[in-house]
Amino acid sequence: MGGALSKPDPAATLQVVGAGYSRTGTSSLQLALAKLVDGPIYHGGTQIWMSGDDARVKLWGLACDAKFVDHDRQRTLKLVKEATKGFSGLVDIPCIFFVSELVELYPEAKFVLNTRDPEKWWESFGNLLGHVPGYFTILTAPSPGIRWIPKILRAFQIQADELLRDSGRKPGEYGPELLVTFQESVIREVPQDRLLIMDVKEGWAPLVKFLGKSAPAEEFPRVNESQALDKQAKYLFTKLAGTWFGILALLGGSAYFTARWWKMSR
Repeated sequence: MGGALSKPDPAATLQVVGAGYSRTGTSSLQLALAKLVDGPIYHGGTQIWMSGDDARVKLWGLACDAKFVDHDRQRTLKLVKEATKGFSGLVDIPCIFFVSELVELYPEAKFVLNTRDPEKWWESFGNLLGHVPGYFTILTAPSPGIRWIPKILRAFQIQADELLRDSGRKPGEYGPELLVTFQESVIREVPQDRLLIMDVKEGWAPLVKFLGKSAPAEEFPRVNESQALDKQAKYLFTKLAGTWFGILALLGGSAYFTARWWKMSR
């Protein structure tokens, strides 16, 4: 998480999917793809938290339920198709929950699997998980866009448990092995000729070769995802605080005038 916001372009066709887990360099990949591919690149982690696009985040939330709760493949495909309209590239959660669906929906699209040392990845991603409070669903309920995130977080948990169970590990005991099992699932689901496995530290070379593009003159983007996430957290806190302040002010005002009316009517 920690990428840039982007706006959909009705003329865009999906060309590239960044299939790497959050905190594997997805923000850097988003910026790199923006230099190589015509059209907007959707960074899921950033868009669902900061865009305020209630309709699109709702689509992702419903797609998560369709796949992981209802196990309805056709409805999942329909919702994912709608959620990805207008973008030339996708990276990060929740997009990566739907790799097999994206393989089917976009037979010409290519997939880039970011890799990272699993231990270092868990130091970063595990810390991120620890910052989600138990009352998050109530806290986000009034806020457009953000109110659908609990469905996405539930999908993360269900998928993570399924991956661990399928690999012979105990569900719920998340750690570095989660990244390994997820990457193994991507390798199984994406045809070999459509998949690039790379570390963003490798720079432009593997990516431009895979996409058949020329390397830009500037250096490969390097985004500090921890700093970017801090920025998102501040934005989210400000937005939620403003929403709840407005609600409490309205309730307080209503209570005041109701009490005043009751007193005057006696």
